[in-house]
Amino acid sequence: MFGTVAYYSEQLMTIVMNRLVINDAISLDDSYEKLQEEISTLNESETSKQVYYRNLTKAYEKVTNYIYGVDKEEELV
Repeated sequence: MFGTVAYYSEQLMTIVMNRLVINDAISLDDSYEKLQEEISTLNESETSKQVYYRNLTKAYEKVTNYIYGVDKEEELV
């Protein structure tokens, strides 16, 4: 399951839920960047890393759409 859209969606949603109870929780954007950094340090082929990056991005878009009800690019002004 590691590296799938479902895996990254779960990671990001956990971070969102933790923000409800933890005062020093990191933002969703910071979490996205942290997960990108983790992918870059993996001992995997570049092809696998690209799949992980793509899945992370899809998960991030899915979670932000779920939270805000719109795509991140269409944020309310």
